[in-house]
Amino acid sequence: MALYEGVTKSWADGEYTFRLREAELKSLQSSQQMGIYAIQKRIVLGEAYLQDVVEAVRLGLIGGGTDPKDAKRLVDDYILKPQRFDQAYDMAEEIFRESLKGYWGEELPNSQAPGDKIDHPSTGQSGTSPSENSKIA
Repeated sequence: MALYEGVTKSWADGEYTFRLREAELKSLQSSQQMGIYAIQKRIVLGEAYLQDVVEAVRLGLIGGGTDPKDAKRLVDDYILKPQRFDQAYDMAEEIFRESLKGYWGEELPNSQAPGDKIDHPSTGQSGTSPSENSKIA
């Protein structure tokens, strides 16, 4: 199976690839204090906080190969300063949709640490991953 390459778009001052890999997804979960599907749900429903959207775009740039300092500059210059939030919401939604489709489409090793906050892909319900000592009653 081919590795997911991300979404390439003409945006800002050039052409950029956006991709949320495992590292970016974990960073987004950590910064927003919620699971990736909860963040995606807020974006899709138009209920996202600005920081949800800005971080999704910034981390999508980083995951697509943009230097982190350049990613911050791009987000500042093309989303925050001109207040192009409508465009940013649309981009964040597309980045999530395509990244998660690619992410879950691959066979991945079980890298979820016990107790990590997770969202179930099909239900969107939040919970924690089972601990090593958890048992089914």
